[in-house]
Amino acid sequence: MKIWKPTRRAIPMRWTVCRQLGGIGDLLMATPVLRGLKEKYPDCHITVATDKYYSGGALPMLLRGNPFVDLVVQVDPHEFVCSPTRHVRHEFRNTPNHRIPHCMIETDCVMDLNVVCSITESAQQPRVTEHRTDIWCRTAGVNPSSKRPILHLEPEELAEGASWCNQRLGDGVRIGVALSTMDPARDWLYAAEFAQRLQLLGYKVCSIDLKKKAHTKIPAMLGMHIRQVAAAVAHLDAVVSPDTGILHVAGALGVPVLGLFGPTDGALRMREYPGSYTNPSALVTCSPCWYLHGCRKEAPKEPEKWFGCMKRITPEFVLHELEEMLMRFGKEPVRPV
Repeated sequence: MKIWKPTRRAIPMRWTVCRQLGGIGDLLMATPVLRGLKEKYPDCHITVATDKYYSGGALPMLLRGNPFVDLVVQVDPHEFVCSPTRHVRHEFRNTPNHRIPHCMIETDCVMDLNVVCSITESAQQPRVTEHRTDIWCRTAGVNPSSKRPILHLEPEELAEGASWCNQRLGDGVRIGVALSTMDPARDWLYAAEFAQRLQLLGYKVCSIDLKKKAHTKIPAMLGMHIRQVAAAVAHLDAVVSPDTGILHVAGALGVPVLGLFGPTDGALRMREYPGSYTNPSALVTCSPCWYLHGCRKEAPKEPEKWFGCMKRITPEFVLHELEEMLMRFGKEPVRPV
């Protein structure tokens, strides 16, 4: 990997930014780095190397149309990763790296953003204090004019998203409910129940999940790729979501988000997004633990005692917070007749 050091010669004009690991939210939170590079080096060429397999190819899709990206290259981390990732992540220590991607050769600087956040957060557990975007920007040596994640949708995509919502939800206050996350510690067990309750109250509700529905009578964003989901989310009035990719998609699009947090801290995930979030430390003293999961260690054979930080977020509380948030954004909550 080429390490760039400032000299009196020309600044690096070709950057390759590696973000192959992590999910949808992580990739979006890293996009302000790309803005910062373009603002600092206006004529530079930025290539982003990312993974093509995660969630049906969602990561390269999210970068489509980003005005600060010149090229997206799909590099499987099991075939090639930079040395910092090989050193920190044990599952990639045997990555062969036999074939160096062209984007790693024909460049002035390779910037590995795969593991710097996990290194920083592991050192700070359980009192993580830095937003991931700030960590990445510091690593890149940039200070972008905006640290809000970038997700660009074309007018045709937005029109399709509007059509999906109009056909399935119709008029009224439209709410999307994310049903699950990639980590059971962050799941909100009452999500499906809450979606049904909203529908009974008169809200226009849809569920957002890759694999399941909240109820057969509730429209679900199933069988849709990430850009189709994003285009539909853009036409909702609010999204209720635990700490998962949909929260970041909605936030990047400016849709108000009610974030449900337990092992992580909403202040370090939703700083750039409209909406509000739960305070896990008000529910249990051990939260946010940042994945130390003392509850699992104290009762390893009693899963019913795990993740109290998420289980204690009641549907009644979330409904109250949602209605308060809707009013702040000029939407009148639905009142049963």
